[in-house]
Amino acid sequence: MCILKCGQAKHIVVSHRKKMDTSIQHPPLPRISSGFSFFLFILVLLVGGACNQSRIGEIEGTVQLAGMADHEGVQILLPGTQFRAITDSLGGFLITGLTPGEYVVVMSHPGFFEHRETVVVQAGIRTPLAPVFLNEEVLPVGSVSGFVRLQDSENHEDIVVVLMATEFSATTGISGFYRLENIPPGSYILLALKDGWLPTFQKNIEVENGVETQAPELELKPAGWFPTPTPAFSDLGTFVLRGSAFLEGEKVHDGIRVEVRGFPHKFDLTGANGTFEITGLDNSSHTLILSRAGFLNLLIPDAIPVPATSTATIGFRTLQRDEKSAEGMGILQGRVYLEGQPAHANTTVRLLGVAQSVWTDSDGRYMFVGIPAGIHILVAEHPGYVMGRLYGVRILAEQVSAAPDLTLEPEDTQEKQGTNGIHGIALLEGESDHGGITVALQGASLNVVTGPTGEFGFEEVPVGAYTIIFAKGGYKNVYLEGVPVESGDPTMLDSVILQKDIEPPFVVETFPRNGARKVPIIGVVDLVVRFSERMEGGFVKRAVMIDPPVDFDAFFDRESELANFDVLHIRLYQDSPIPVRFNTRYSVMITPEARTPKGVPLAEPFVFSFTTDGPLIVNTFPAYGNENILINSGNPMVIETNAPVDPNSFERSIRFTPKPDSVPLYEYMPMKLGTRIIIRVDLRQNTRHRIQIDNSLRTIDRRRFGNTPYLLVFGTTGGASLRDSGVRQ
Repeated sequence: MCILKCGQAKHIVVSHRKKMDTSIQHPPLPRISSGFSFFLFILVLLVGGACNQSRIGEIEGTVQLAGMADHEGVQILLPGTQFRAITDSLGGFLITGLTPGEYVVVMSHPGFFEHRETVVVQAGIRTPLAPVFLNEEVLPVGSVSGFVRLQDSENHEDIVVVLMATEFSATTGISGFYRLENIPPGSYILLALKDGWLPTFQKNIEVENGVETQAPELELKPAGWFPTPTPAFSDLGTFVLRGSAFLEGEKVHDGIRVEVRGFPHKFDLTGANGTFEITGLDNSSHTLILSRAGFLNLLIPDAIPVPATSTATIGFRTLQRDEKSAEGMGILQGRVYLEGQPAHANTTVRLLGVAQSVWTDSDGRYMFVGIPAGIHILVAEHPGYVMGRLYGVRILAEQVSAAPDLTLEPEDTQEKQGTNGIHGIALLEGESDHGGITVALQGASLNVVTGPTGEFGFEEVPVGAYTIIFAKGGYKNVYLEGVPVESGDPTMLDSVILQKDIEPPFVVETFPRNGARKVPIIGVVDLVVRFSERMEGGFVKRAVMIDPPVDFDAFFDRESELANFDVLHIRLYQDSPIPVRFNTRYSVMITPEARTPKGVPLAEPFVFSFTTDGPLIVNTFPAYGNENILINSGNPMVIETNAPVDPNSFERSIRFTPKPDSVPLYEYMPMKLGTRIIIRVDLRQNTRHRIQIDNSLRTIDRRRFGNTPYLLVFGTTGGASLRDSGVRQ
């Protein structure tokens, strides 16, 4: 019997082919039967296949989660390759098909520290890794407490206290006391607000690990209170502006200040869902300023108020997170006038050392947004006028600052040697009426508008060379450079044709933003897609594709509270034949079937993705921070989840501090999408209680809850009344 090694087998085949290609004569070979030839052919194929298998290697190992009985779900990645694996319940994993070489193995799981190591893979060998234990991340936290009082009031309850740019909030009791816990160390801004009262802020709240920070006492004044009443604060009319503002990457969107430019007393602060409403406006166009610490300011121009009875909104906007911290940024506004002119538009205004430039409107107004706080030098320039400067312009952080008015004077130019005229015709592509084209003579501050025939003319233009600009909305601008004006006959131009400027629509923003993680499922998941312009609703709704498949509804043009003529609202359902699932990455595609009312489609498909969160605790009674709550066997605690709860894991996970006066009795009531847990227990009266649910809580199919450990803090009362928290028993 002849045994061939892989290298030898390959050598035989290759050598034989080389010899066949030469003209060297060989001795005759023995005759081989066709059956035996077939056998040799199959043998060579099998040996070759074995050789291929011997060229790859494998990695196996075990990863365990500290303190956990189930180690399933740890993600194993080899960065820079397509290879990955997920551990089983014992923590084991195996990666195959690896070419020999050095690899970095990354092991990660939410809530645990990541582990990395380098391994060398050899051909034909399964390389074992030493067992790895991932330790749970224990983040440093502190707390903040204090009092907020209502001016001239004895009852200070139900004031909402928020740490801006975080999800931490609390509600005061009758005394005005509040406490915020489990806060990462850092510097924060504290916001206190209540309906019918003016909100107030406290900056520089420093949180340290293991320390309870005592915040200064805050006081809210009635909403109608002003230190020096003035007619300027009266309503402008009976119209309103409504809309929504979201914070990039946040689940709670409260504390965004939405102010009407030029009327600082006309503002509103968004609630947790991001909605705002500004009342008492006239029906003219306004510009809104959206601002919040830690995010870039945003302007909404041309916002048109609607009657108070209307449900129309201006849609939604998303404030982008400011990686440089918006706390050091401010807004500057002012006016620049052109002496002797009725209109003051198109003056260039800039700040030395700042890349941003702005232009004035016809009233001379300008505004800079997101400018570093400090002292600046302002420069204003306009053709035919002397450049103006303002020194010592102060911009305050997180505020709208006003610069002094500036007037530009005309340049003292020498009299030109003669003047003459320019005449011509400007036409609109595909139109019979050519009126409304603006023709501007750059450098001479002259402009005219064409009539229906497209004819235009300039008279008494100083001799020289000029650039002429033709412009109209919806058409591409045309520039004629070096047009001469000479003594003698007027300058006659050839016909100019403006071509239609058809820009395809595009997606401006989405919520959640592309790549968002831990998007919560509370019965539904709402997606919002805003386009650059008005779209045709029927085509837009048919253009939606979602992978993996899920049941959803699409709304457009005010068919829902989030939809508008340029906003698509998509709602995914948890309770449906094809439900939205936990811990799943979804990709949403808007195909070019989406188009404008004029039939212009998207230039290309738009795709964004997000990943849903896992099971969650979604509601509790009492709520976090409630005070003066009576809890006993007749007035039980309530906890609601968005997935069925495993009773044994819940009873192992819950901890009461201080110890209750009776043994808790648990009732598990299935809901449509989760579990309502009734806890009948006698809690000590007039005491502050801490209820903690650790991360051993599981669903009935052994999945972990994404917001555990979960902390619930509230105060009990000795009274006999039960306060309503929004959870019905």
